[in-house]
Amino acid sequence: MNARTMNRVWVLAFPVFVGCGPSSEEEVSGQALALTAQENVESALRGASSAGSFVADSATLADLLSAVAVDECDSEPPCATGSVCEAECVPEAITVDDLREARSDVDAAIDDLVEVLRERVFTPENLESEDGSSATYRLGADLLCGDSAGTGVEDTGPDPECVEQADRLQIRLRLSSPSPGNVDVSLLLSAEQRNPATLELHRDHVGVVFDLGEFKATVDALGEELDGISEFAGRVGLELRKNAELDYSLRANVLETLEIGTIDDLGQEVRVSIGQSVPTFELRLDGNARRVLGSYDLGRFGVQGPLNAFRDSFDEQESDALGSPMPEKTYTGDIALSIAGIEGGVTLDGEADAVDLTGIGLGDESSTLEHDGSLIAQLDVNPESGRHFDLHVEKDDTGQTTMTLSPTLDVRLLLAFAPLADQLTELPSYALGDTLRFFFEGTEPKVQAEEERLRVVEGTLHLTSDATPEANVSVPAGSCLVESGAEAPLHELLGAFAVSGCQ
Repeated sequence: MNARTMNRVWVLAFPVFVGCGPSSEEEVSGQALALTAQENVESALRGASSAGSFVADSATLADLLSAVAVDECDSEPPCATGSVCEAECVPEAITVDDLREARSDVDAAIDDLVEVLRERVFTPENLESEDGSSATYRLGADLLCGDSAGTGVEDTGPDPECVEQADRLQIRLRLSSPSPGNVDVSLLLSAEQRNPATLELHRDHVGVVFDLGEFKATVDALGEELDGISEFAGRVGLELRKNAELDYSLRANVLETLEIGTIDDLGQEVRVSIGQSVPTFELRLDGNARRVLGSYDLGRFGVQGPLNAFRDSFDEQESDALGSPMPEKTYTGDIALSIAGIEGGVTLDGEADAVDLTGIGLGDESSTLEHDGSLIAQLDVNPESGRHFDLHVEKDDTGQTTMTLSPTLDVRLLLAFAPLADQLTELPSYALGDTLRFFFEGTEPKVQAEEERLRVVEGTLHLTSDATPEANVSVPAGSCLVESGAEAPLHELLGAFAVSGCQ
C-alpha cells in the first residue's frame, strides 16, 4: 500500500475518529451533524490550547527538556589533513522562546485543521447518504490525492497510484448523534466497510478508540498483510476531556488487554502483552491554577520469546576479512520479562516554576527476567518504603536545579546470569551473580545535578555490591559523586565512580 496515500488517510480521518454510541431517535441532517462535529473539535482543541498556554513560560520545563534533548552533531567536523577525528556534538538547549514558538505552531495547526474539516471533508459534495439518524461522507481521490496548485510544480493531475489506492480503500465517515450536541463518527474502510476506529466528538470530550483486531480484519479485507504479525488484539483509546473552563485532560487508555505477537524470518515468535488500565496516561492542563498534572499507570507488561529472537540487541554480527557476514551464533532457551506496572504522576506548578514527580514505581511487586523458568534478574524500587517515591525539582537561589526525594530512593538489582555464561561470553563478572544497590541514608535526601558530577546536599548516597563489598561507594552530604577514571577498579560498575569534594 502506498505510504503517502496511507499518511493522507490518517491525517484527514483522525480529526473525526472518535467513539461509537447509540443512535438518536431524533431526526438530524448530515449538514447539522457535520457542523456539530466541527464545532466540538474546534472547541476542545482551542480550549485545551488556552488552558495550557502558561506552560510555554516555564524556564524549569525548558531546562528539563534540554537535559533529555538529543545532541546536535556535526557529521563532518573540521580535521587536520591525514588525521582522524570524531563528530563534534553540542547539547541542544531548549529555551522559553522555543516553547512559545511551539505554542504558536499549535494554534496555527488548529486553524489548518478546522479549515480542512470545513472546506474539504464535511462538504455537500462528499455527502454520500443520510437517513435522518446518520450521515455518511465518502472521501475520494479528489480529496486524498490533492493537487499541485500553489506549489510551483506543473499540475499533471492526481497521481494514478494514489487514485487507485483511494478507490480500493473506499473511505467513509459515518456520523450519528447519541444525544443532543454530541456526534459519533465511525471510520469505514474497504468494500466490506470494516470499522477499525471510532470517534466521539462530544461537547465535554473528543476522542478516538482503536480496535486492533478490527484493524487486522480491515487489512485482510484490503488484501494486504501485516508482515510478521501473528496476533493483534485489544482496544486502545485517546481522548481530550473538558473538566472545566481552562481545565482539560488528555487521556490515553488501554481499554482491553493488548496482545501482540510477531514472527521473524526464522519463525521465532515474540509475544508482548499490556494489561488493561484506565486511564493509562493522563495529562491535565489546569489554566486556572496554572498547573500541569500528569499521571501514568501502565498495566502489567510482559514479553516472552526465544532468547535467539533478541540476539540483535546484545550480539553484533561480525564480518570476515572480505567484509562478508560471519555465521551467526544460535542462542537457546526462552526469555520471559514481567513488570508489574509502571506508575507515577507529574505536576508543573507555573506559579512556583517547580516540577513534582509523585508515586513513581514499578507496581506492587518485583519486576523479573527469567530464562527457561529460572530467575536471572530482579528489580525492586523502595521495597521497604511502599515501592514508590516522589521527586521535587526546582531551581535554588544560585540557579542550580535541586532534586528532593521523598521518603527516599532505594533501588535493588539482582543479577544471576551464570546459567547463561556459556552463551553470553562477554558478560561482566558482576552480572553472573551479584546484588547491586543504589540508595540514600536519611529521609528526604536532596541532590543537585551539576556538570559531570552529582552533589549530595542532604542525606548520604550509597552504591553497594553484595559480591564485592570492598568496592562500595558512600557519598556524604557536601560531597560529590564523580567518575573515578580508575584503570583497575575493584568492581567493573561501581569502580567507575568515586567520591570527591565539590569545590
